[in-house]
Amino acid sequence: MAEVLLLAHGLSAWSFRFDNARTRAGVCRYDDRVIGLSRHYVRANEADEVRGTILHEIAHALAGPQAGHGPRWKRIARELGAPTERCTQADMDIDPRYTLWCVKCGKRMRDYHRRPRRDLDSGRWRHRSCGGSEFRLTAFVGESPAKVPGNPEP
Repeated sequence: MAEVLLLAHGLSAWSFRFDNARTRAGVCRYDDRVIGLSRHYVRANEADEVRGTILHEIAHALAGPQAGHGPRWKRIARELGAPTERCTQADMDIDPRYTLWCVKCGKRMRDYHRRPRRDLDSGRWRHRSCGGSEFRLTAFVGESPAKVPGNPEP
């Protein structure tokens, strides 16, 4: 679908690639002349939603690197029938790889798509709700959370 849409809008010098992004749906890379889509996003969404995202990125390609999400880009996006919102709700529906839990109260604190690099159990961090300073990170493997090595048991 993406290659057909690129050609239909005069972008024959551009190519399409899938990527493993988890925090965004699509990307327009001007330097490489590539439009990319997250394979996770594509698997999780209907064809109409994906088509809208492709058109959103094509509008970026046509508007140029300086346009951002400004008036020129919005005009082109509307002409193409692309959504003019910067982010889709579907972007947020991609499952995270890691979840951080407070050991003291057991509440889910936040999700991560990449493993956090900072030391979460150094005593420098506090859970605002309960004041807990010990945390547990779980990694999601398929549907079930698996404990990440090096983190305390609750």
